[in-house]
Amino acid sequence: MKSNRKLVALVAIISLLSTLCVNVFAETFYGKNNKEYIPTAEEARALKTAKEVCEKEGWGWKDVRITSDDNEYFIWTKCFQMGGNAVISIDKKTGEVVRKELHEA
Repeated sequence: MKSNRKLVALVAIISLLSTLCVNVFAETFYGKNNKEYIPTAEEARALKTAKEVCEKEGWGWKDVRITSDDNEYFIWTKCFQMGGNAVISIDKKTGEVVRKELHEA
């Protein structure tokens, strides 16, 4: 009986997680070498912050690439074209925007 309850709970958790993943990762992101990439939970938070910045500034949100170093996440938009690229840096510890720029050329 207990194992059935555990199984039902596990199935419910997996179902919930898969729904959350679909909502968070509905877009295609790119990592190193511009290969399709599924972000980690921490990267997903940085991407959400960067997307909010782009929406607030009126910048496009397409072909998003994410990389990082020890301290920051770096998010580029329109990574397959020249010009109109937003570049946003997010502090890994605080989640705050460190820099935001739009490269026109």
